[in-house]
Amino acid sequence: MLIYKDAQKQHRWASEPRIPKTDNVYNGKIRIVFSDGKYFKDSTKTRLESQIGEVLIYMYQLSEELRLERVKREEEHKLWVEKQRLAEERKQRLEDEKRNTRVLLNRASDYEMACKIRTYISAVTQSQPLTEEMIKWIKWASDKADWFDPIISREDEFFGKREHDKADDDKNIFNKSRYGY
Repeated sequence: MLIYKDAQKQHRWASEPRIPKTDNVYNGKIRIVFSDGKYFKDSTKTRLESQIGEVLIYMYQLSEELRLERVKREEEHKLWVEKQRLAEERKQRLEDEKRNTRVLLNRASDYEMACKIRTYISAVTQSQPLTEEMIKWIKWASDKADWFDPIISREDEFFGKREHDKADDDKNIFNKSRYGY
């Protein structure tokens, strides 16, 4: 650029250099710019070399401020992560509680059915004289009650082991797709 300006003054031909607007033209002065916009530079009154102490002190102060901001952000992130973990843990505990309650209700329903069958067997045995056929039926009905009962949980010859934890619709013995009839 200096060569071009000298040539212009002396009325000689020279091509104008193409310097991108984003580039700073070297002017012989140094300037130190910090991230917060403050800067130290050479001037006619003071040289940058005489300001080195101030520059170092300011660099230390700025680095300490940035470190404290970083530590604060890290603490906030840790708190956020912990909050998310606790929320996820609470959600998981709620899902476990729902599942366990559903299992409890399903088992109670099976137990209630077993009790109904046993009550019916008791009523039948008291109301009629026992015949050979009636004794076989009582044995069969008792086995079915034991199959329904989640405490005994006997395996049935035709239906296999009852899945007490599932809902009544899922373990319906009259569901053709499960038992194939």
